[in-house]
Amino acid sequence: MKPINDTQLRNALLGLSADIATHHQPPPSTTLWLRAQHRARRAAIERAALPLRIMHAFGILAAILTAAFALHQSRTAATPSTFSASLWISLAMILLIVGCASTLLLGRRSTPSASPYR
Repeated sequence: MKPINDTQLRNALLGLSADIATHHQPPPSTTLWLRAQHRARRAAIERAALPLRIMHAFGILAAILTAAFALHQSRTAATPSTFSASLWISLAMILLIVGCASTLLLGRRSTPSASPYR
């Protein structure tokens, strides 16, 4: 194999770079900047939404436990008035559970979708 001198290597690299430049154009800098901004914004929203999701989950758990306790209390009640009050409390807890669950599901849906610039 023959050694290549600096002039031949330089000419070969210049020809290759000219060929690449004619066939492949880099994206505009504004597109790159928009992609970076979108990625940073999406990451910040995810970091900010995590504690909210955790608190939603704890709220749902507390509502379930409260509803279970209310149902247990209503089954042990002997008088009809106490039973009806416990029934209304149980219904209120079920509505609270549904509200928390819908909030949690809607919170997941409101996170930004994938970027069209990807």
